[in-house]
Amino acid sequence: MSVGDYYAYSNEDILEIRQKHKVYFLAVSSHLCEKCCQGEIVLDQLYKAFQNKEVAYKGDSIPMVRVNYHNFTGI
Repeated sequence: MSVGDYYAYSNEDILEIRQKHKVYFLAVSSHLCEKCCQGEIVLDQLYKAFQNKEVAYKGDSIPMVRVNYHNFTGI
């Protein structure tokens, strides 16, 4: 998981992020998944578009939240 503003490891992490941000992009992947690793290229491009506000919400950048499926302790 190469890019992201936040890394969520539990339900509590997600709730904290939800309190800070009205809109966010949640990317779920796994370090054990080959297809997920290939998808990092697309996520990197999307992350840059969010950071540069090419894709924005009411003029603000959209944070990317990353979840590693195999390390997440929640539902």
